Amino acid sequence: MNISIFGPGLIGGSIALDLKDEGNHIIGVDKNPKHLEQAIQLGLIDEAMGQDEALAKSDVVILSIPVDGI
Repeated sequence: MNISIFGPGLIGGSIALDLKDEGNHIIGVDKNPKHLEQAIQLGLIDEAMGQDEALAKSDVVILSIPVDGI
């Protein structure tokens, strides 16, 4: 299953690891490209992309961003 995580930080990254362990493909979405690079290097996400592309490719979307970011 393709799962997008908007905000693969501390909480989103933890969720991503559990979902990857179950064999899911994890897509990371974040405004900051450095955060996405770091998430890929740490093995939290499989790939990074923009929100429109991620929404089109995803079976499930998880929002893990600060309330004021919505």
